[in-house]
Amino acid sequence: MSRNDPRPNSHWQTPALQRSLALCLLIALLAGLCSSHLAGENTTPPTSESSKVASENSIPSRMFQSPRKLTFSATDRSRMAPRPSAAPAPAVSSSRSQDLASTAKKSVKRDSAVQPASHEELSGTPPGSFGLSPDAPSSNLVPSPLSPVIPHARPAAPGPSFLFPSERAVPPQITGSHLGLQPGETATERSLRLMTVIADLEEQNAQLAEQNAKLSAELKAKEAKLQSGTLQISAARKEMLLATEEFQRLRKANADLREKLQSAEQENGSLMRSLSPLLKQILQSEDDPPTKD
Repeated sequence: MSRNDPRPNSHWQTPALQRSLALCLLIALLAGLCSSHLAGENTTPPTSESSKVASENSIPSRMFQSPRKLTFSATDRSRMAPRPSAAPAPAVSSSRSQDLASTAKKSVKRDSAVQPASHEELSGTPPGSFGLSPDAPSSNLVPSPLSPVIPHARPAAPGPSFLFPSERAVPPQITGSHLGLQPGETATERSLRLMTVIADLEEQNAQLAEQNAKLSAELKAKEAKLQSGTLQISAARKEMLLATEEFQRLRKANADLREKLQSAEQENGSLMRSLSPLLKQILQSEDDPPTKD
């Protein structure tokens, strides 16, 4: 078929397709009416996210996205189905309420006999009844979250047994293993003991600081002596080197003098040998008497 063909599209004029389109439009209108009716019954206004999801999952939008096949999701079925009305809360009988009250009273008595570290001893009131005395009526107790809710049950106003924090019968006590308390020791005694230990440690620290100062002074004096001794040793070493050099010089001079002495002795010996005949002649001439002419 050419673009300029004046004839309309024949496949859009088939009766089956026209009937399917009309049926789709009718279903879309019915879905819109049902959604508006359900929105009117719902008391809580839908959020922006829920409205966005509803608009995305609505039947008309999906119908125009896929005109050939119309499907219903679980969300559409849940919205189109009638919602059941909220069932009223079961009423609690008077015997059941009395049992709950007696149970709460027994739990209060049992909790009041706990050690001083419990909630009752610290606050002066049983658990679940803030600002009430331990012997307050059980009707004023607040039920636990696990117990069934009694409709139209409101706690009565506190009577004359109300105790201010300053009027508590049991003063608060600090106990627990995290404080490191010894058996039968209170927090005040532990603080005093720790203060004594701290004072002893400070005194020991002062003594150690004094000893450290003394040892530092002695070490400095010994270091000064060591330095002076090192200087003296170096000076003595220099003097020893000088003395060694002088000794070598004197030794050499002694050797020279010894050689000179030996040469002088040799000269003296030769001189004595040369003078001995002359001395003999002189002695003989003196011993002979003079002759007369």
